[in-house]
Amino acid sequence: MPTLTKSNHTERLGVAELSKICARASQILREVNLRDVGIDAFIEIDLDGSATGVLIGVQISYRKTAIQIVELIEQSPRDDLREGGAV
Repeated sequence: MPTLTKSNHTERLGVAELSKICARASQILREVNLRDVGIDAFIEIDLDGSATGVLIGVQISYRKTAIQIVELIEQSPRDDLREGGAV
């Protein structure tokens, strides 16, 4: 049987926190199932209920830094995204 470490559980807490933040910001979190490749998930930008195809790769670390990145997306002006501007 596989052995689970404390870091496995901590990683899941980070994913759960990011999922909650994305849901509050009405954004789509697409988790990557391959482990230890750098990118843990993609956030797809949702504008007015429509997925845009704009993906942001994120490496999830259960620290305040990862949470701050998503909060920046949440605060980003929607017009910048409609015009193809940077987040």
